[in-house]
Amino acid sequence: MNIIDIGKLKVVTSLKCGSTFLHNIKFCLEKDNLINNITMDKQIIILRNPYDRIISYYLNKLINSKGKRCPIWHKNSVMEYCTDFNNIYQLIDDKYKHLYEQELLINLSFTDFLDVLFKIDINHLEPHLLPQKQILNDINLNTHDIIDLNSLTDTLINYFNLHNINIIPYLNNHYNSTIYNKSLNIYCGDWKIKDYKDNDTPNNTIYNYFNEEMLNKFNNYYKDDIHIFTNYTNN
Repeated sequence: MNIIDIGKLKVVTSLKCGSTFLHNIKFCLEKDNLINNITMDKQIIILRNPYDRIISYYLNKLINSKGKRCPIWHKNSVMEYCTDFNNIYQLIDDKYKHLYEQELLINLSFTDFLDVLFKIDINHLEPHLLPQKQILNDINLNTHDIIDLNSLTDTLINYFNLHNINIIPYLNNHYNSTIYNKSLNIYCGDWKIKDYKDNDTPNNTIYNYFNEEMLNKFNNYYKDDIHIFTNYTNN
C-alpha cells in the first residue's frame, strides 16, 4: 500500500497505479510553496484497470517502451530500451528469483512474461505486481472515495481548483508514461524488444496484447482485482 499526502489530500494506491504521477504533482506544489494552501480534507483510493496495469508494467519495467521519461523528482534517468528490472530485483521473494533473472527477462515477449508470472504465488509477487485488493483490506472504505485511475487527473484538477491552484502546468511532463499509438491495433503479444524499437507501441487494448489462453489465465490469476475494479469503479 502506498499512501501519498498532498497537504490535506490523502491518496491511497498500489504501485503502478499513479503513484509516480502523484509524487510529481506533490513535488511541483512544494517547489512552488503551495502545499500549505491545500486545506480541504479529502481521502481517495485509486484503482487501476488490471489489464492496463500489467501491460504498463511490462512495457515500463521490462521493455521500457520508447524510453523512460524520468520523473522530475528522480535524480537519474534510465536509458532508452534498457530494462530497469534490476532496480526492483532485490524486492523479489527469494523463492522465485530464479524465474526473474535479468538475462531471462531482457527479451521476453508479453506472452513469455505472463507465463513466468503465473508460476508465482500471487501473494509473493514484487510490490509493483501485488493485487490491488490488499489496500482495500486495510482502509475504512466509508471515509474514502474510490476512483478509477483514468479519472484521477480530472479529480485532482477539480479538487485543486477549489484551492485556487491550477495544476494543469504540472501535467505536461510525460515522465513515466508509455506512448501508445491509439490507432495501431495489431496483436503484439509475441513481440520482443527489437519489435518495440522498430515500431510504434500498439494501443493498450486487451486483444492487442493477450491471446485467448493468456487472457483466460490472467482472468483467473487476478480474478479478485478484476472483480473489485469492476464493482467499485462501475467499469
